[in-house]
Amino acid sequence: MVGMYRGKLLKIPCYKLMFYNGFVDIGDLILCSYITPYFHFTVAVFCSSKSLDWISGHLVYSLWMGASFNCMILAFDRFVEMVPAANVLKFLFRGKLLYMWMTLSLLYMLVVWFVLRPIPFNTVVSAFIGTPLIANYETEYYHYTSFYLVIHNSTVVIMLVTLYSVLYYYVRNALRRGGNIDDMPVFVQVFFVCTSTGATAILYVLLELLAVPRSVVIAAHVVWQLSHGVHGIVYLRFNKHIRQAVFALFVKGVNNDHSTNAIFTSKTKK
Repeated sequence: MVGMYRGKLLKIPCYKLMFYNGFVDIGDLILCSYITPYFHFTVAVFCSSKSLDWISGHLVYSLWMGASFNCMILAFDRFVEMVPAANVLKFLFRGKLLYMWMTLSLLYMLVVWFVLRPIPFNTVVSAFIGTPLIANYETEYYHYTSFYLVIHNSTVVIMLVTLYSVLYYYVRNALRRGGNIDDMPVFVQVFFVCTSTGATAILYVLLELLAVPRSVVIAAHVVWQLSHGVHGIVYLRFNKHIRQAVFALFVKGVNNDHSTNAIFTSKTKK
């Protein structure tokens, strides 16, 4: 996020969306990096820390909904920008309308907080999961299943698969014709960011519908956190402008002005 700001990339709509999503990612990582080990090592149950578990359960639920919603918007933005037939919708990501998506994301997270019950931390599997896993696992899975989470996650997967399938078809044909795709670096970044989110959505649908082993629950929790933490690695690996801006923080004499000018020159020529 510092690299985006210092690299002056926030003038580009897609980077504004990624920058906003960064705050959601950081919120989730901070919460799960401290609350999860605290609950785990204190062997906390819902009754022993009711208020904290209730609040953290609401927060992780809301943050996941916001992050996955943002991911769908990022994929839609790439679809609109890169597929010629969808270019007529570019106005949806220009000017004040761009902030409409951020506002919708924030409102969605707030509505989830007040409408849906939280997903508390469960020390049996060391993860946030709706099922208490006290006695009869199959009965509990049926009773505590959050069908809204299943619907939301399924929607996320369907949207991502559909949009990226179309984008893959377009990119493949463009490259076969020898075309030059200026937005390819941004497309690659958004693709990797959304892949981890899609994987998390699939795993948590399985958790809600099936009685899976403890190892699968823990793996789903790890992938979920990875979907928030991998973004920084992706940006540093695939975006030279962010990479140079970050290196400039630690290495004297590193100047990223030329890279910043280059990207805006490219955007201007479009």
